[in-house]
This record gives sequence, structure tokens and C-alpha cells, in this order.
Amino acid sequence: MRKKVITYFMLMIMGIFSIYAQSDRSTYLIPIKGEINPALVDYLNKAVKEAEKNNASQIIFEIDTYGGLVDSAIKISEIIRGTAIPTVCYIKDNAISAGVIISISGDKVAANKSINIGSAETRPKEEKYISFWVGKLRTVAKENNRNPDIIAGMADEKIEIEGIKEKGRLLNLTADEALKHGIVDEVVEGRAGLYQYLNIEPSDVIELDYDIKTNIARFANNPYIATLLITIGIIGIVGEIFTTGFGLLGSIGILSFALYFAGRMFAGHVGWGILILFVAGLVLLIIEATIPGFGVPGITGIICAFLSIILGSPDPGKSIVSLFVALIISIVVIAVLLKYAPRNKLFNHIILKDEQKNDTGYVSYIHDRNDLIGQEGEAVTFLRPAGTVMIGEKKVDVVSEGEFIEKGTKVKVIAVEGNRVVVRKV
Repeated sequence: MRKKVITYFMLMIMGIFSIYAQSDRSTYLIPIKGEINPALVDYLNKAVKEAEKNNASQIIFEIDTYGGLVDSAIKISEIIRGTAIPTVCYIKDNAISAGVIISISGDKVAANKSINIGSAETRPKEEKYISFWVGKLRTVAKENNRNPDIIAGMADEKIEIEGIKEKGRLLNLTADEALKHGIVDEVVEGRAGLYQYLNIEPSDVIELDYDIKTNIARFANNPYIATLLITIGIIGIVGEIFTTGFGLLGSIGILSFALYFAGRMFAGHVGWGILILFVAGLVLLIIEATIPGFGVPGITGIICAFLSIILGSPDPGKSIVSLFVALIISIVVIAVLLKYAPRNKLFNHIILKDEQKNDTGYVSYIHDRNDLIGQEGEAVTFLRPAGTVMIGEKKVDVVSEGEFIEKGTKVKVIAVEGNRVVVRKV
């Protein structure tokens, strides 16, 4: 009797585990949208491992991309082809450029009715890059039973395919054309059609979403957002230069540039060298803000900052356009602030509104002021190089010899040149 009870108990436990295992075999839907970059590679690697860990029945990769980095696209293709779980590549909208190799990497390929696939030429457009890329495309196409010549024709304009592609043009296919030539297995109408084709219920699908790192990379690398971040950064830094101490404008400017470069780093466009170049430029601009005039530190700082922005982009031409647009917008915004800010209390710390009147102790010496030579006083403002010094009981507008003198420092009048009083730190 005891053996029978134990046997029944074990069978019951096995049955429960069996039911649990079956119920956990869901379909995972993983998005591949936006720019193809290292952040997306890391995300997909984790997402596929999660699906494998949870014993998923299949993985759907929902694709909508205009391309990105070739090496990242190849790695994503290897991740898709490397999993033991059955895979479906669903082209939701576009599979352009680097998106082509990803789209043909699944065991099955389905396409929405409105899709485009193709135009996969490399940048830069050099023979060695095109040859390497075409070879990779052909290999993946053969492994997954797709027409390698048609796939190669999407990347190499020199390839001619009779009745399909003329020489000198890149191949781009609609959904129906891709189905006709065996590039996709089925054309469907949205996710509902896809689920019907795969014979699954929407309730059986676990939809994953991007993590914060991937979202930052996608957000900051949007060309419009990138231009906006550069604009805010420039306005913030320039505004801070004209503000005493360190305040809101400087914080906003630095945060804006930090988000810009974080997105570039996560996307694999920026290394530590470019980031150091930008920080060096920022430090030089801060140094320039503390000394009189505008010289080598300021010019060098601007060059370093602009170079880091240009070099930290996968397309330097587009980054130059973004930088130019940002500069124009920044100049306009700063000009507007200089014109209207004095009327607003919010900008009192940026625009100097105070007047120096005689009844408050300020004295303007128009004529003979030689009696000031040799007298000592205390700086009541920062001298950059101009400022105000208290000599006896009078406030006098002065200039230093060129050096920056902090507030509260003892100074001595060394020369009077007409209305110009020159002082030196004691």
C-alpha cells in the first residue's frame, strides 16, 4: 500500500510539472526597430536568452528599420540563427540596408503588405566593403533557402538579374515581389494576419520591449532629437558663461550634452577618446570664461567640442548639418534672450540691470584722478578685468592689468589713464 501511495504521488508531481512546462511554452515577440547598433545587439542577446530560459515555443522578431551598422546587423543575424528555438522574422514596415540580413535570418519570413526590403549598399561605398557585405548576405541567404542572387542585388548595383534588376541600380522589393521571388514565405495583414499564419493566439504571445539603455540610444540618435540636444547644450553653456557662479543654465547644458553622448556611446558611435575630446573642450571654455578677452583657450575649446560632435556620428555629413542648424537656432535664441530678458525677473542673474548711482556711493571721476595712484582698496566685485573697488569710502570703477582678481582681494592703483583706473593685486 505504501509503495502504491508513493507511486501515485510521484505520478501526480510529474503531471503537474508536465502541465507547467507545457503552459510556459509561449511565443516571444522581440522588436527590432530603429537604428541597428551595439545597444540593440546587447538587448537582443539578453531577450533571446530569456526566451531560451523560459522554454519558449518560438520567437518572432518584428522588424522595422532603415539600417545602421553592418557589424551589428551581422551579430544580430548570428543571434537569430544561433538559437535552437524556431524563429520567425516578421517585416512590419521596412527592412532597408542592414535590415536585409536580419530579415532573412529566421526559419520563416513573413511580411506585412506595405513593406519594402532592399537598398542594402554599404557606407562607405568602397569595393572591399561591398564585397565583404555581399558575401555575408549570400551566405545567410543560402543557409535559409533564400535566393542569394536577388539578396546580393540589393547590396551591389553592378549585379544584373534579367527581368528583375538592371545594372547600376540597387534592388528594392515590395511584399508581393518578395513573395514572388521567394524572399519571404507569406504576406500577411498586420499582427492579426501573422498570428493566423502561425496558428497562434494573441494571448499566447509575450511581447518584450526595449530596456533603458536601448531606448536612450534610440532617442538620442534620432537626428531631430540630436540637433535639439546640441542646441540646448550650446545655449546652456553660453548662458552659464555670462552667469555668476554655476547654476541652472550650466546644469541643463551639461545634462543635454551628457544625454547626447550617452546615446552615441550606447549606440557604439563614440569611444572614450571622443568623449575625452569633448570634456577637454568644455574645460577650455570654462577657463576662457574666467579670463579676460577671447583667446586660445576659447577657440581651442570650441574646436574640440565641435570635432567631438562631428567625429561621434556614424555620418559626419549629417552631424555637420545638425551642428550648423543648432548653431543658427542657438544664436537666434540667445539674441532674443539678450533683447527681452531684462524685462523678466527670471533672467536677472544673466543680464546686468543694476545702475551705479552717486546716491549709493558710486563716484565717477571724469577729470584729474591722479590722486588715486598708490592708494589701496578692496575689490567688491570680481575683476574680469573690469570691476569695482572700494577705496576709502568710495566705490571706483577700475580694470586690472589683465589678470582675473577675485572679490575681496586687496588691490593697489598703479596708473590713471584719463577715466581709466588700473589696479594690481597687492
